Parts: sequence; structure tokens; C-alpha cells
Amino acid sequence: MWDESRGAIALETELMTALVDTPAGASYDGQARKELAIDTLFRRLGIAESRALAARLESPQPTDALAQAFAALSAQRRGRLLATLRNARRREIAASDAARRAARVASTARPTVFVLRPPARAKP
Repeated sequence: MWDESRGAIALETELMTALVDTPAGASYDGQARKELAIDTLFRRLGIAESRALAARLESPQPTDALAQAFAALSAQRRGRLLATLRNARRREIAASDAARRAARVASTARPTVFVLRPPARAKP
């Protein structure tokens, strides 16, 4: 359950703007762009914030404007966006594994050395 006294998450203002923004263009395309914007913001949150926000959005309180705006989304979009929040730990592990592999490759790679030799002279 969300407790107002614990404070807001880091991106609360940006999330609220994205949630209440009326999408331009065709309804389906506009809603898809809105979902993408919210998903992008969710991916910027850390593990602890993602977990806290997921719990908050799954049990919306009447006084929580962010959770109420999220509840206005379609069930399918809410499900996909909540899955993004729930996968924060997996994303962080994947990112750290990729960085670790890149560092290992960089530390074991040998530089390529090219030796330039003058052209061979033709025999008379």
C-alpha cells in the first residue's frame, strides 16, 4: 500500500505528465506512443523504486493521483507497463553482465600491429 508520507518517486512529475497527456494523432497510434513514453520512464527507475511503484499502481488509493491516472489506461497497457516495472532487476543484471563481458573482452584483446615494409624491387 502506498504511503503518502514516504514521498514521491524520482520521476513522479514526468510520469504524471505522460499519463495525463492527451496523445496526438490516431487513437491507437497515440496511445501506443503514450505507452512507449511511460515505459521509457519506467526503465529509468532503479529496482527499489520500480518495486515500490508497482505495488503502488497495483493497489491504487483514492488520494494517489498517479495511481488513478495509471488505472485509466487499458488493462492490456497496464499489464505490459507493470511487467516493465517487475523486470527491473532482470534488466539491471543483464546490463551489468553486458558491461562485464565488454570489459573482459577489452582487457584480453591484443592490439593488431601492422608492419609496413617497402615494396620489393624487381630483379634485373
